[in-house]
Amino acid sequence: MKRAAYAVGSILLVLVLLILPAGCGKDEKPADTAAAPQQAQAPPAVPLPAATAGPEAPAAAATALPVPADVVVEVDGTRLTQGQIDAILKKRLASVKEKLTAEQKKKLRGDLRKRIIDDFVTRTLLANEIKRRNVKASEQEINEAIQQVKGTLQPGTTLEDLMKQSGTSQAQLREEIAFGVKLDKLVKSSMGKQGKPTDKEISAFYEKNKKTFTIPESVRARHILIAKATGDDEKVKAEKKAKAEDVRKQLLAGGNFMELAKKYSECPSKEHGGDLGEFPRGQMVKPFDQAAFSQKVNEIGPVVETDFGYHIIQVQEHNAVRPMPLEKVKDRVSLYLEHQKKNQALGALVKKLQTTAKIMLYKQP
Repeated sequence: MKRAAYAVGSILLVLVLLILPAGCGKDEKPADTAAAPQQAQAPPAVPLPAATAGPEAPAAAATALPVPADVVVEVDGTRLTQGQIDAILKKRLASVKEKLTAEQKKKLRGDLRKRIIDDFVTRTLLANEIKRRNVKASEQEINEAIQQVKGTLQPGTTLEDLMKQSGTSQAQLREEIAFGVKLDKLVKSSMGKQGKPTDKEISAFYEKNKKTFTIPESVRARHILIAKATGDDEKVKAEKKAKAEDVRKQLLAGGNFMELAKKYSECPSKEHGGDLGEFPRGQMVKPFDQAAFSQKVNEIGPVVETDFGYHIIQVQEHNAVRPMPLEKVKDRVSLYLEHQKKNQALGALVKKLQTTAKIMLYKQP
């Protein structure tokens, strides 16, 4: 039997993805899903490798007990039927059927069908290994994992919202997260002390990818704002602009920026002498942003008009793009490398399990 290459994301990411809704944009595909052993409705905890039957499959099938006609694949006695696959496909394609052409739907259906079969094979191998090693997940561990998943959600999105959208029940969610916890333990046990990246590995990765760890171009600036108000007519606007010009003249004549900001500015930053702190390109409204990034350090720039009013800007620092110190990203790099090591260990484990498992593919994807 052929063995396919294996790739998987972090366990935590998987736990999040398993309950994401199937909806997608114009150019996106629905989330990949698979059936748990004998359960068409349960999504997989991990992305899985392909499994194909070798030349020996027909002979093995001929000598075995009769297999129901709708069985597509069998892994150590656990079967996935065409009916289960169709149920998953119907659910996953429901939200996109009006957005795709007939040809696109045909291709997507074929791709998803193959992934469902692939996922079923590896999910079953892993579930059987977890059972064989008697790996457990306590209620506390499951609850902690659920809280971790919640922490990854976008603001305003709840776990309940995603469960409702994807048709996942509370019981199914806990079952899948329990599987994820057990799988994490299984992978860690196969890694031994090799799971945590060393300082040398972290440093090497940082040096190799230094260009990706950068602090963007930024300026530190302060301003004085003469604010516009809703309903200001052209005369009032002209008066306010003239006031801003007068304040600028006072600054050019040697006036103290902080004192004049506290006296004239109508921005909350006046309490700090007009200080806006450090900010990157694109954070401020366009006219303000363009002025701040084009001015020389310490010069009093010309009055700039925005929807907020009239600004007198002084740039105090202008910082070019610069490398981020290793100390600032060490934890992120360590976490990334740890996930990478888990992925590799999980891939190796799956390949090992495939060598001893009996996998029969009765119908090609």
